[in-house]
Amino acid sequence: MSLIDEVARIAGLIAERFPEAAVHQLEDPQPHAANAFAIGLRSETRKYEARGHTMIDRQYAITCYMATAKEALLAMETLSRLIMNESVPAPGDGEAPSPLRAEEFSYEGPSSASEGVASVTGTMRLQSRQARSALDVQKMNHVNVRTAYQ
Repeated sequence: MSLIDEVARIAGLIAERFPEAAVHQLEDPQPHAANAFAIGLRSETRKYEARGHTMIDRQYAITCYMATAKEALLAMETLSRLIMNESVPAPGDGEAPSPLRAEEFSYEGPSSASEGVASVTGTMRLQSRQARSALDVQKMNHVNVRTAYQ
C-alpha cells in the first residue's frame, strides 16, 4: 500500500470516529484550531525480509488539537484504543481492504499551543509487506530423459 493510501485510511478512521473534527493529511494546520487532527510521516524504513517480499515499517505522528488538555487526552486515548484494539476495517471503495497492521501506538502528555489550544501528539508504527519484482524466466517446455542399461 502506498504512503498516500495509508495516510488516507488513517484519516478515514479518524473522521469516522470524530466526524466533527477536521483532519489534515501530511501537513500541520496553521493556525492551530481546536477540534482538529494532523497526520504526518515521521520515518519510513524498508527491510529485506524474504526472497519475494520487503518489509515496510512506517511511523506516523498524529497530533490532536482540542480546547482543553483533558479533551485532547481523551480523544487520543479513544484513537489509540480504536487503532490497537478494535479490528474495524478502514473505509474504502470496492473490495474490503485489509485492516491496518499497527505494531504500537504511544502518545505524550498534553502541551498548550500558542493560540490557547491544547495538543497531544501520538506516534503510530505500521508495518506492511510489499512483493518484490522478479525477472521473468522462460520455462523449459519438454524434458527428455535417456537411460542406458549395461
